[in-house]
Amino acid sequence: MVKVTKFDHHPVQIKKGLFVGNNELEVQALVYAPQTANLVAVTSTDDLVPWRLYNIYTLALAAGITVPEGAVGAVVDVAVNDSGSAANATHMKIATAGVIYASKTFYIYPGNVNDRVGTKQLPIFWTEGGDFTYGVEASGAAFDYTIKIVGWLMAGSGYTYPVMPSLDLGCALRVNQ
Repeated sequence: MVKVTKFDHHPVQIKKGLFVGNNELEVQALVYAPQTANLVAVTSTDDLVPWRLYNIYTLALAAGITVPEGAVGAVVDVAVNDSGSAANATHMKIATAGVIYASKTFYIYPGNVNDRVGTKQLPIFWTEGGDFTYGVEASGAAFDYTIKIVGWLMAGSGYTYPVMPSLDLGCALRVNQ
């Protein structure tokens, strides 16, 4: 983690805060607390998974992990492998729910040899309800992944959760006789 000061000149604006990776979210503390249980472990998923939601509270409850009060994210260790990764561009991707675009998405690639495990430690942030987003691009062979929590990201009172974008749409129908 690095303290970064950014200057935007049109209009002039100064942003200060503790940023993790390329997520410009102010974090007050990182609590190093490696968990012995996997948050989630999935084996033999052989389909293409477009963006889907995981809920931290549901996963933590199932794994017997207690999410500390005030946690807005976690540092996770993700391990992936694909038994057909040598000839295919396979990966897992994780993003904050509602903030899915290239600069805020983390990609975890398996090794370039079939069944070789690839790992990455990365921060994940969730919405107020506990949702974060993931996707899998598999080769059609078995794609396995494991997510383990390494630490918790705690925020102060000025933190605001990412919000799922929404838009109210309307429709009118006119019939001419």
